[in-house]
Formats: sequence, structure tokens, C-alpha cells
Amino acid sequence: MRYRVEVDHRAAKQIESLQPTVRERIIEQLEHLQADPRLEGCSKLKGQREPAWRIRVGDYRILYRIHDDLRLVRVYGALRRDEAYRA
Repeated sequence: MRYRVEVDHRAAKQIESLQPTVRERIIEQLEHLQADPRLEGCSKLKGQREPAWRIRVGDYRILYRIHDDLRLVRVYGALRRDEAYRA
């Protein structure tokens, strides 16, 4: 059963502002998250109030939360590595 992927407003703006080639790669990864939100290469983030995950796309990180009970992946960030983990 597939998961629904929701991209919040802030993450959508971040994705829109990227170069077209990077944007396409990120959108491709978002499509893969529909089938399996715990893809090979994803990592669970430490120090979060709510469990959060990240997947690497080149120099960028897609940050998201998985809601298994709702079959939902909520994306809250698509940032360069140096910006992704700031508090």
C-alpha cells in the first residue's frame, strides 16, 4: 500500500527555488517515498521531539516525518546540507 506524500508550504518554496536539475532529482525521490518512506540510505534524525527522517539527494537533504497510521509522509524541508540541521 502506498503512502501519501504531503509537502508543506515552506518545503514547496524551497524546492521551487532550486535549479531545475536538482529540483527534478528531489521530486523523483519524493515519488520513491510514496512506495517506501524508509528507503535505503535514509536516516532517522536524533534530537527531534517527533521522530524525523532525512534522505540525501546530492548536497541537499529532504527532511520528513512518517505517519504510519495515516499512511502519510509529511515533507517539511529540502535544504542544502549545511542549512538542514540548524536548530
